[in-house]
Formats: sequence, structure tokens, C-alpha cells
Amino acid sequence: SNDTGSYTQAGGTLFKNGVSHDDIDQGAVGTCFVLSALAGTANDKPSVINNMFKDNGDGTWTVKFTTNGDTDYVTVDRMMATFDRAAGAHLDGRYIYANDGGDNGARNIVAGDNELWGALAEKAYAQLNESNKIGQDGTNSYGGISGGWSATATTHITGTGASWGRASFSGAGSSVSS
Repeated sequence: SNDTGSYTQAGGTLFKNGVSHDDIDQGAVGTCFVLSALAGTANDKPSVINNMFKDNGDGTWTVKFTTNGDTDYVTVDRMMATFDRAAGAHLDGRYIYANDGGDNGARNIVAGDNELWGALAEKAYAQLNESNKIGQDGTNSYGGISGGWSATATTHITGTGASWGRASFSGAGSSVSS
């Protein structure tokens, strides 16, 4: 088999030391738009992240998203996609997709003591995609949410509108010396 992945039960807890933008680390698919929306929300309104999750007490969490004013609930478990030895011994048992941040991009061992909220939110968003409500391809897959708009994902996460901000450089006359 060419299979380079399987699902492994993730160890750890939903949150550790509160919610931080640094809890997010992108994995092997282009979900930066979702993860940056999660990180931005964690940074600006951590209570929104806390309120996204309901612990069902059975190893599953219900994750809340809002689409066009409708609230959607997606239930996810701790089974996370992991690399197996075929991908290389150094990756065996580590997250394929989003995992804990704060480790300079190192991939965490899923069975370890992880902070789960980022990985669970990404998994729930991939499942929500199957509803055809979020403007992606309508599949229940990580690949189905590869590439998108951060403003759209922010709306799904926060339930509020998002718009493009304008960044400007104010430094007339400033120079960079080498």
C-alpha cells in the first residue's frame, strides 16, 4: 500500500494556559486562511475561541461555526491524521495537518500531551465543508479546504462580518542601511 497516513488518538487537552495565536501550527495542506483566522481570533477575542467548543464528555467536542447568519455545529473526536513510517521514521505518529504551535514548526506526536483546539477546529471546518455552505468544494476532506479567504473563515469562526483592512507604511524619508 502507498498509504502514508492513518488516524491516531490525540493525547492532551482542549486548552493549555488559555488561548493564544501561538497555539496554531499549519500542517501539510493549504489551510493558512482558516488557521490565520483562528489565530487572529485567538489574539483579539480569545473568548470566541473558548465559546466555539463544547466538551461532550465522551472524547468528542462540538464546534460552532456561523454561515450566512446560520449556526452550524460539527462534532469531532480526537482521532487525528498522522504520518506512518512510510513517510519517514522521523514523521511516524506525528500530525499531518494542524497541530500545536510554539515549537518552531516541529510536528507534534499525536499521542503526546497536545493542546487540541487548533487541530480540532481545522478538522471540524473540513467536515463542515461537506455541507456546501462555506464556499469550498463540498467534500469532507482536508484537501477540500486547501486555499481560501481569511475574511470568509473569520466570519465562520466569529459570526461577525470581516473586511479587508488596509496596511500602510508611514516612513517618508526613512531608509534602511546595511
